[in-house]
Amino acid sequence: MSKRNDPNKTAPPLEPLPDGLDMHSPLMQVLVSVLDKLQSRHSYQVHGIEHIPKGRCLIVVNHSLATYDVMLLMLTIFERLGRLPRGLGDRRLFQLPGLSQLVSSLGGVLASQGGGERLLEDGLLVVVAPGGMKEALRTKEQRYQVRWEDRKGFARLAVRTGAPLVMAACPKADDLYDVVDSDLTRRVYDQFRLPLPLFRGVGPGGLIPRPVPLSHTLSKPIYPPAVDADEGTIFNNAVDKLHGVCTEVMTELLRSGVGTESKGTTEST
Repeated sequence: MSKRNDPNKTAPPLEPLPDGLDMHSPLMQVLVSVLDKLQSRHSYQVHGIEHIPKGRCLIVVNHSLATYDVMLLMLTIFERLGRLPRGLGDRRLFQLPGLSQLVSSLGGVLASQGGGERLLEDGLLVVVAPGGMKEALRTKEQRYQVRWEDRKGFARLAVRTGAPLVMAACPKADDLYDVVDSDLTRRVYDQFRLPLPLFRGVGPGGLIPRPVPLSHTLSKPIYPPAVDADEGTIFNNAVDKLHGVCTEVMTELLRSGVGTESKGTTEST
């Protein structure tokens, strides 16, 4: 739950907001108000936030269908650390007029190696969901699974820049909705890379997410090997190894969090 109005809480010093972002803009205030209500609805907590290092860092998250669990994490980091993470978004978010401007105004950046490098060079926290919509479309039977098989861009970015990574898992976000197995969903995604999920929550039409308790558990930082991007095979092998380590850590965080409403900090190496 947000403690923004707690008179006993000392606000952390804020790092400068990049690119003219204004946390006091009307749009931001509406978003924060909605997220505050969601924090309360889901008794939201973050464990292991102390693992986020000073300076640049890639925060790697699992991707649920609801997605807003990631925004709860980003808001909590801002409230507790005074640092506003920037999210790397799918290119489709930036191809639709109106939606592109909305995502950008909320701090979203087109997911690319160049965009990620620029943010990390500025010493920022960068949030990335490697599984993307493919992971979000997992069916009820596939919940809590990591779907990063061919998604190595985040590992490549970490090795190129030397930025540490922190895995942030929210397994119960997969319980907000049940995604129904559908040939139509698979065909549309495979052909057009567009989401057309059939899902059930609660309330009218099953559109309301279930009021399940949500929490993120953060791993200790994972540091990439020092490898030059020009080293070809050595660089690619380093990316593959880092991708494997991160996948294993995220898998364990998801498994350890299943079936619990509140979980202590998970230690990872």
